[in-house]
Amino acid sequence: MKHHPCPLTVDEKNRMIAQAAYYHYEKRGGTGGDSVWDWLAAQAEVEKYLRKYCQPKTQQQRLAA
Repeated sequence: MKHHPCPLTVDEKNRMIAQAAYYHYEKRGGTGGDSVWDWLAAQAEVEKYLRKYCQPKTQQQRLAA
């Protein structure tokens, strides 16, 4: 599988995590649970996805941005 650059901002990444955390909340019926656990689980999922499908920016790309 080919990797593609992922120029995500911190806000974009946090938005992805928030959406995934909300999915966890909905999955258990929208009641109870632990919002911190939802966030941490979602963060791990998003990080795993980004490591698998995104190519980190090179130093030159980071400096040019």
